[in-house]
Amino acid sequence: MLALGFVFDMDGTLFDTETISLDAMDTVASEFGMSLPEEFKLGLLGLPSEEIKQRFLSTFGDDFDYARFRSRKIEVQDAAVEKDGVPLKPGLTEILEYGRAQGISMAVATSTSRYRAINLLTKAGVVPYFQYILCGDEIKNGKPHPEIFMTAAEKLGLMPEECIAFEDSRNGIISAHRAGMFAILIPDKIEPDREMADAADLVCDSLFDAVEYIKKHA
Repeated sequence: MLALGFVFDMDGTLFDTETISLDAMDTVASEFGMSLPEEFKLGLLGLPSEEIKQRFLSTFGDDFDYARFRSRKIEVQDAAVEKDGVPLKPGLTEILEYGRAQGISMAVATSTSRYRAINLLTKAGVVPYFQYILCGDEIKNGKPHPEIFMTAAEKLGLMPEECIAFEDSRNGIISAHRAGMFAILIPDKIEPDREMADAADLVCDSLFDAVEYIKKHA
């Protein structure tokens, strides 16, 4: 396996921020006097902000105050990160150090807005590892469309087939597969179904397992 580039999703792949996000969503839903079905919440993972908004409005009505809900959710999330720091996924340091040592170009391809992504990546101290950071508010078509991964490869000066993508969500792994990258699925909150498994070239339990596989097949 010859890879010239690594392209990482962020939430749920680099950081255990999906847990923080889901907990914050439950907290704010309770404040709003409502309860969010688990299937609904999990279906939001990996989606761009505008599509998340549309799912809330289509489910709870056009008069739902999504702006207030989202603003409060961000407050709760940010408070959790300020209190406990950015929770790193197992194997993150190992795979970033391996990529750096091997001269592999690395990028982030996240549905999160640039402001929030840079904030988390900076707090985690990993920004220097990446040659490019591409965010959800910088592309036209969100995951599962392949645009974000194709653009990330282009920014690294590579073809998608020269890159390995790391993802945890349904929309993300489909996006990476459609882009033509070698797609590694590292499940987080969603148990992989047939569609996710078919989109993945490899399924690993952690980034640590992924880098060990890459080392053996390099």
